[in-house]
Amino acid sequence: MDEKTLSVLLGHYSVSFTLDTYAHVLDDHKWEGMQLMDELYFIDQSAPGQQVYPLLVTPENGGYTFTAPDFPLVSIWAGTVEDGLLQIRAALKDTLLTQVYPPVATPLNEVTAQPGQFSLQIAL
Repeated sequence: MDEKTLSVLLGHYSVSFTLDTYAHVLDDHKWEGMQLMDELYFIDQSAPGQQVYPLLVTPENGGYTFTAPDFPLVSIWAGTVEDGLLQIRAALKDTLLTQVYPPVATPLNEVTAQPGQFSLQIAL
Protein backbone atom coordinates (compact mmCIF):
# COMPACT_ATOMS: atom_id res chain seq x y z
CA MET A 1 0.00 0.00 0.00
CA ASP A 2 1.33 3.44 -0.84
CA GLU A 3 2.00 6.03 1.85
CA LYS A 4 -0.80 8.40 0.86
CA THR A 5 -3.48 5.69 1.02
CA LEU A 6 -2.21 4.52 4.41
CA SER A 7 -2.20 8.09 5.70
CA VAL A 8 -5.84 8.62 4.64
CA LEU A 9 -6.97 5.27 6.09
CA LEU A 10 -5.32 6.08 9.42
CA GLY A 11 -6.87 9.54 9.45
CA HIS A 12 -3.56 11.38 9.58
CA TYR A 13 -3.42 15.01 8.48
CA SER A 14 -0.34 14.47 6.29
CA VAL A 15 1.74 11.76 4.70
CA SER A 16 4.82 13.15 6.45
CA PHE A 17 3.18 12.50 9.85
CA THR A 18 2.51 8.89 8.82
CA LEU A 19 6.06 8.41 7.61
CA ASP A 20 7.56 10.08 10.68
CA THR A 21 5.48 7.82 12.91
CA TYR A 22 5.76 4.47 11.15
CA ALA A 23 8.77 4.54 8.82
CA HIS A 24 12.14 3.54 10.23
CA VAL A 25 15.53 3.14 8.61
CA LEU A 26 17.12 -0.21 9.29
CA ASP A 27 20.81 -0.36 10.12
CA ASP A 28 21.41 -2.55 7.04
CA HIS A 29 19.90 0.14 4.81
CA LYS A 30 22.06 2.80 6.44
CA TRP A 31 25.15 0.68 5.85
CA GLU A 32 24.23 0.11 2.19
CA GLY A 33 23.69 3.86 1.73
CA MET A 34 27.06 4.66 3.29
CA GLN A 35 28.78 2.09 1.04
CA LEU A 36 27.14 3.63 -2.03
CA MET A 37 28.30 7.12 -1.04
CA ASP A 38 31.81 5.78 -0.45
CA GLU A 39 31.85 4.25 -3.94
CA LEU A 40 30.63 7.50 -5.50
CA TYR A 41 33.17 9.77 -3.82
CA PHE A 42 36.30 7.66 -3.43
CA ILE A 43 37.92 5.77 -6.27
CA ASP A 44 39.95 2.66 -5.43
CA GLN A 45 43.52 3.91 -5.68
CA SER A 46 44.95 0.39 -5.63
CA ALA A 47 43.58 -0.58 -9.06
CA PRO A 48 46.50 -1.96 -11.10
CA GLY A 49 47.73 0.25 -13.92
CA GLN A 50 45.61 3.21 -12.86
CA GLN A 51 46.59 6.47 -11.27
CA VAL A 52 43.93 8.59 -9.61
CA TYR A 53 44.42 12.35 -9.94
CA PRO A 54 42.49 15.18 -8.29
CA LEU A 55 40.62 17.77 -10.33
CA LEU A 56 39.40 21.21 -9.37
CA VAL A 57 36.18 22.37 -11.00
CA THR A 58 35.25 26.05 -11.10
CA PRO A 59 31.73 27.04 -12.20
CA GLU A 60 31.98 30.12 -14.45
CA ASN A 61 30.64 31.73 -17.63
CA GLY A 62 27.68 29.34 -17.91
CA GLY A 63 29.94 26.31 -17.70
CA TYR A 64 32.87 24.83 -15.82
CA THR A 65 36.64 25.15 -15.91
CA PHE A 66 38.54 21.96 -15.07
CA THR A 67 42.11 22.04 -13.84
CA ALA A 68 44.38 19.29 -12.55
CA PRO A 69 46.82 20.40 -9.85
CA ASP A 70 49.31 17.71 -10.95
CA PHE A 71 49.15 18.96 -14.57
CA PRO A 72 49.46 22.77 -14.34
CA LEU A 73 49.42 23.29 -18.12
CA VAL A 74 46.10 21.49 -18.65
CA SER A 75 42.88 23.47 -18.34
CA ILE A 76 39.53 22.71 -19.98
CA TRP A 77 36.31 24.73 -20.20
CA ALA A 78 33.05 22.90 -20.89
CA GLY A 79 29.35 23.65 -20.76
CA THR A 80 28.54 20.65 -18.55
CA VAL A 81 30.38 18.61 -15.94
CA GLU A 82 29.97 15.48 -18.06
CA ASP A 83 31.55 17.08 -21.14
CA GLY A 84 34.31 18.57 -19.01
CA LEU A 85 35.18 15.19 -17.51
CA LEU A 86 35.37 13.61 -20.96
CA GLN A 87 37.52 16.43 -22.32
CA ILE A 88 39.93 16.63 -19.38
CA ARG A 89 40.34 12.86 -19.31
CA ALA A 90 41.35 12.91 -22.98
CA ALA A 91 43.71 15.87 -22.44
CA LEU A 92 45.35 14.24 -19.42
CA LYS A 93 45.78 10.93 -21.23
CA ASP A 94 47.45 12.77 -24.13
CA THR A 95 49.71 14.59 -21.68
CA LEU A 96 50.67 11.34 -19.97
CA LEU A 97 51.69 9.84 -23.32
CA THR A 98 54.30 12.57 -23.76
CA GLN A 99 55.80 12.26 -20.28
CA VAL A 100 58.57 9.83 -19.44
CA TYR A 101 57.74 10.01 -15.74
CA PRO A 102 54.11 10.75 -14.92
CA PRO A 103 53.53 12.97 -11.89
CA VAL A 104 52.76 11.38 -8.57
CA ALA A 105 49.10 11.96 -7.80
CA THR A 106 48.41 14.44 -5.03
CA PRO A 107 46.01 12.96 -2.45
CA LEU A 108 42.59 14.60 -2.67
CA ASN A 109 42.71 15.68 0.96
CA GLU A 110 45.83 17.77 0.19
CA VAL A 111 44.12 19.76 -2.59
CA THR A 112 42.74 23.12 -1.50
CA ALA A 113 39.64 24.35 -3.30
CA GLN A 114 38.90 28.06 -3.45
CA PRO A 115 35.41 29.35 -2.57
CA GLY A 116 32.98 28.20 -5.25
CA GLN A 117 35.20 25.37 -6.49
CA PHE A 118 34.66 21.67 -5.93
CA SER A 119 36.99 18.73 -6.31
CA LEU A 120 36.67 15.41 -8.10
CA GLN A 121 38.96 12.49 -8.78
CA ILE A 122 39.73 10.99 -12.16
CA ALA A 123 41.29 7.60 -12.85
CA LEU A 124 43.67 7.41 -15.80
